[in-house]
Amino acid sequence: MSDTTSNLGLPFLIEGQAQKHLTHNEALEIVDAVAQLVLAGLGDDQPPVGPAEGEVWAVGPAPTGDWAGQAGRLATFANNGWLFITPKIGWVAQNAGGLLVWDGSGWVAPELPPVTGVDGVGINTGYDATNRLSVAADATLLSHAGAGHQLKINKSGATETASLLFQSGWSGRAEMGLAGEDAFTVKVSADGAVWTTGLRIDSATGVSELPSGARSGTGTAASPSFAFLGDADTGIYRAAANRLGFATGGLRRATLDDAGLIVDVPISGLSVVQSGSDVTAGRVLTVGYGGLGGTAPSVSGTGALDSCLTGGARSVAATEAGPSGGPTSAGAGFVTVTAAADGSARQDYVEAAGSQRRWVRDYDGANWTAWRRVAEEIVGPLSGLGETQSGGIFERGSGAGGDYVKFADGTMVAWVVSSDLTTDTALGSSGFYCAGTGFDWTYPVAFDAAPVVTVTARILSGATSASGYLTSAGASSTGCSANAQSFGTGDLSLHLVATGRWA
Repeated sequence: MSDTTSNLGLPFLIEGQAQKHLTHNEALEIVDAVAQLVLAGLGDDQPPVGPAEGEVWAVGPAPTGDWAGQAGRLATFANNGWLFITPKIGWVAQNAGGLLVWDGSGWVAPELPPVTGVDGVGINTGYDATNRLSVAADATLLSHAGAGHQLKINKSGATETASLLFQSGWSGRAEMGLAGEDAFTVKVSADGAVWTTGLRIDSATGVSELPSGARSGTGTAASPSFAFLGDADTGIYRAAANRLGFATGGLRRATLDDAGLIVDVPISGLSVVQSGSDVTAGRVLTVGYGGLGGTAPSVSGTGALDSCLTGGARSVAATEAGPSGGPTSAGAGFVTVTAAADGSARQDYVEAAGSQRRWVRDYDGANWTAWRRVAEEIVGPLSGLGETQSGGIFERGSGAGGDYVKFADGTMVAWVVSSDLTTDTALGSSGFYCAGTGFDWTYPVAFDAAPVVTVTARILSGATSASGYLTSAGASSTGCSANAQSFGTGDLSLHLVATGRWA
């Protein structure tokens, strides 16, 4: 029979044993040490100085002093001495770090069974029916167990909520997640009752929405406030107060404010005219098209001018014949078209070379009027007739033979006073008459044919009569016809007027 118990090694009382109380007391000391075992130290090799009665230490692997040879055993200080106890597998002890279990070679933390099926867990606080897991701490750490880590918040249906709620004084101030729908939203509240959505990301399309708007910093052309991934110097920024700037490549390209849009790059694309003949409504006319600051589009072919009904300038080729009655032999030139909303139009045509005469005509929506020539001057030199005419409406001039006026329709009038003639007019006693030798009148400018010459006599003194007429004998200068009338005797001043057409 063993002298000690099987589990705790308590000494038995032996029949006839002397001082049995010592054996009994030793057993009580062992029971007192291992029952409700609390370790004052774990793994120490050096006995403590001044241990208290009843304290128990788990001796380390290389003990010294009073603990020498007691590696791995329990040492309890009892009756001013050390009592050593050999632990068995499964013994449970407690120290400052928590529960420990002897596994045969050392004291280790026990493997706790899974916590399942509990009503709730409160860590450093209590839990309730709504908050089944409650934690009161300065921080909560959720870490990986080897790689990544996910925190999953699930809901039962699309209209339910799975979110993170941020509170202040137990009143909601911000919420993010799936709040009443499957779109991801971020909401804020000032009172926990009224909520405003700042961000919404559609679950089907991934499109982000900012229902309450957004604000950014001012930015610059080099670093716009709204830029793009991989292209940080292209975007939109605030160029100045109430002015929006647009930048590409770090440079300002356009600005917009209440005064208008300023564009610093050439305009192209379908917003501007595509060719010299493009008349699409709403497009911007740019330099170089329609004859504006560049070469005007060309019009060629007989009757092609009749089809020019849209506003703008055209270059007219030499092959353009034009309508009858107009610049049919004008050759190359330029035409400016003014169009009206009712389909009517006006063409203003200027010849390119020579006299550069100008013509106009009108379109009533169905037919063109005849060309009408426009004089460049009121008074000025005239040349040519009809289509070849150029110059002003009137031409006034003078020469050795008097003065003259030319009219644009070809009429010409020349006049002279007898005292102005280079050969004085002789008045005889029998009166003055023209017999071809009385005087010669060289006209101040040539007529294209013999004009009609009329003479008016002004009585200076002694005359008895003063009337009659003369007809010219030539287109350019000389004489009077034989049927001239006598003007009587006396001193007369003769006024001669020749009317005809200019050459």
